[in-house]
Amino acid sequence: MKDVSQKKAADKARRDLRAVEKRMAELDKIIFKLYEDSALGRISEERYIAMSNGYEFEQSALKDKHTALSEQLDKATEAYENIDSFMSLIDRHTEIKELNAKILNEFIDKIIVHEKTENPDGSKSQRVDIYYKFIGYIDIRDMLGLQMEQLCDE
Repeated sequence: MKDVSQKKAADKARRDLRAVEKRMAELDKIIFKLYEDSALGRISEERYIAMSNGYEFEQSALKDKHTALSEQLDKATEAYENIDSFMSLIDRHTEIKELNAKILNEFIDKIIVHEKTENPDGSKSQRVDIYYKFIGYIDIRDMLGLQMEQLCDE
């Protein structure tokens, strides 16, 4: 479900980016034509200043939007590439018979071990965060919560 909404958001960002690029090209032509009209005396200096300020303001806003959309698309592209890389890694190890250091090093980027904590009942626990290559940290509690919700819905 999340992947579908992310794909829709990336597709919308692509469409928006194309529209912004088209409008930026149009504004370049308009500003050039406006400058020519001013230089040839077809419009007054006051009119030129008023119109060019408006177009330049719009152009500046479009440049900011273009930057933001480009960054959004770059992040989405990187995320999809990371998913593809991780799936390729998984495909290579679908029938693991023995877990060894080589396989662990291929799958795991880093492991963070937190300090021990004492629970109210006197027992001790220790949190361990595993960061997987290409996809990062996965909170198992969130995954288990999602799976429990899915089971309850069925």
